[in-house]
Amino acid sequence: MCPESCVWHRFCMYHVFNNIRAKKIAVNDLDKTTIYGVADARSKDAFKSSMLTLKANLPRAYQYLVDIQPGSEGWVQYKINELGFATFGTKTSNASEENNSWLGVLLRSSDPVSAYYQYMCKLLLKFNKQRAKLVSKRPNFLVDAVLQQVERSI
Repeated sequence: MCPESCVWHRFCMYHVFNNIRAKKIAVNDLDKTTIYGVADARSKDAFKSSMLTLKANLPRAYQYLVDIQPGSEGWVQYKINELGFATFGTKTSNASEENNSWLGVLLRSSDPVSAYYQYMCKLLLKFNKQRAKLVSKRPNFLVDAVLQQVERSI
């Protein structure tokens, strides 16, 4: 098990923004830039300044962000970095969602041993497809020893 100190829940700004719209708070693409700018804050001062701008221009969106629990450490870059986690400049959890989509519901809802087995099977299938595609395109681009092994395995 991983200790709680090495994991935390991060909010996806794409979904946060869509939730703001779902609350019938009128926001446009320019407002989206302002809201994402708050999430991009790399210092406490930049965060406070961005929040003041947001409060003045979009008070309901400001309040929605303030009410997110447990607080801004789940969606503001400088706060996430202070907790010791890297953001790499991303504001969304698209990579996680893409991985979850690729893994599928069955794998994600399995016990750890079954999930690992299913994951390895998926990787093997993907690798074998890619290998077959590469060999069919340029069979002679592999060195002779590897080419012989590949041909035997097909």
